[in-house]
Amino acid sequence: MSLSFRIHPKRDKAGDLTNQETNIIAYTWTKVLGGKRKFLSQSTGIFCQPDNWNPKKQEVRKTDPEWKDKNNTLLRIQSRFSDISKGTSHIGKSDLSHVIYGAFSDEVIEQEQTPLLDYLDYYIDQMPYLVNKNGGIGFSSDTVKQYKSFRKLLAEWIYSRNEFKVMTLQNVEMATLNQFVVWMNQKGFSPTTINKRVSYLKRIASFAMENGVKGVSGFFRGLKKPRAEKKEADQILFLTTQEMQSIIQLKDLSDGLENARRALIIQYGIAARIRDLLGYKVEGKWIWEPVQDSNFTTDNKGQVFCHYTAHKTKKKHIIPIVDESVLEVIKTGLFRPIAHSVYNRHLKSLCRFAGINIRTPGLR
Repeated sequence: MSLSFRIHPKRDKAGDLTNQETNIIAYTWTKVLGGKRKFLSQSTGIFCQPDNWNPKKQEVRKTDPEWKDKNNTLLRIQSRFSDISKGTSHIGKSDLSHVIYGAFSDEVIEQEQTPLLDYLDYYIDQMPYLVNKNGGIGFSSDTVKQYKSFRKLLAEWIYSRNEFKVMTLQNVEMATLNQFVVWMNQKGFSPTTINKRVSYLKRIASFAMENGVKGVSGFFRGLKKPRAEKKEADQILFLTTQEMQSIIQLKDLSDGLENARRALIIQYGIAARIRDLLGYKVEGKWIWEPVQDSNFTTDNKGQVFCHYTAHKTKKKHIIPIVDESVLEVIKTGLFRPIAHSVYNRHLKSLCRFAGINIRTPGLR
């Protein structure tokens, strides 16, 4: 698989070829179903007059004032393409776009600029060692996950612009930042979500300034957050004591529903969020431990207590257990591990079986 460069001279109104500057196009091919070749092309963002282009050597002639910089960028594109195409004959147009964007990113770094995506990667890498808002060291795995998701979203938007001038902390403009907000709105994100993403952008810029990065654009500070809609109270389900008792008294359930019922009883007794109750796994490893037998202790008067640390606030809680139904579950083995989505689905079924016929978008 190879990469070639071509230019297509422009024509005037009479149809004659001109020497007007035109975009250098990168061409390659990929294999599709049936082993056939499909040709791919992508603008490089490098402009050249036809008279200054050498089609045999596929490079800009020395008659172009910027021939050296342009040819160096074409070489970086070739090099990056060679790296990603080794051992494969299946690439997509997005791969070609990333190759070209990356070549310009290399050029920006040489000019002592700070690519926005690169600095976001650096910030994410540093998050386990930074002071969080509670004064502790390191951000929660959930916060890190949200920033990684934001990084993918930001990259998607930058690549979708088809502009190969690398976006840096120094060269970003207010109009560009506002375009990002508009793009997120068109993608269907809620004002609350957009608000968070804007906060992430502003935080990255602030962190860069705190760490001595020079020339950070002041437009980050001026970026306005969209007004977020308040969440209506009926979007969250709150069970009354009577409704909870109806669920506690359910019998003859399937194993899965019975397991969820026991977990709910413990959650009811210790007033914990789902993540505090069920824990949190990433790639099969516990990032946050679920509630288990070791979380419960008994004092010399026979009073049972639950000790746990809240995942969201990192605050430690000591909850006395007084409800007999909760004590019974504790004595007979708590509950088996259960996925959050499965737990939420089972809770809705338990509500229906208990005669709680109200909308149940999600329990906390």
